[in-house]
Amino acid sequence: MRKRTKEQTVITKSKGRPPAPADAKKEKQFGIRTTEAEHERLERAAQIDRRTLAEFVRLAALDKADEVIRNHELKQKESADS
Repeated sequence: MRKRTKEQTVITKSKGRPPAPADAKKEKQFGIRTTEAEHERLERAAQIDRRTLAEFVRLAALDKADEVIRNHELKQKESADS
């Protein structure tokens, strides 16, 4: 066992990321099936974007969901105005 002098500093490792706020925790999960070519394409895009594959796919799906919802709400508003 080594003894430490006053001048030595103890460096501790953090244990991963801090916990996410309760409203930001990702609790739901679903899987998708892809072809080998689709998987490679998604992985390549994720690497270029410096994201994990899961994060890349999740964000891309959320972007598309927002677009679909916006378009739907716009069409509903247009039909209500006419």
